Amino acid sequence: MWRVYLWTWVITMIGMIIFVISSIICIIYSNEIIQIIFGMNSICFFILFVVGIFCMGFIENPTGKYTYKVTISDEVNFVEFNNKYEIIDQDGLIYTIKEKENNNESN
Repeated sequence: MWRVYLWTWVITMIGMIIFVISSIICIIYSNEIIQIIFGMNSICFFILFVVGIFCMGFIENPTGKYTYKVTISDEVNFVEFNNKYEIIDQDGLIYTIKEKENNNESN
């Protein structure tokens, strides 16, 4: 999980650094074509920075991260249970399970 945040931050910070460098070049040089090129570059990387910050709010915890030891009662629909969870181990009536990776159903 932390790796996803790390890469998002790295990419976002690279966009911000390039934006700052491009903005400084635009301010220093008075040549019109350089100002146009680096001005467009600055705008693009600022948008990358903003989108990167926005996307961090949508990062979810990956499934299958946690395992659980459970007992399964007779009232549980085992087909539905098996669609959502993967049984890793069984010790008598105690099952070790984890959420399946491809579980995209919403409750």
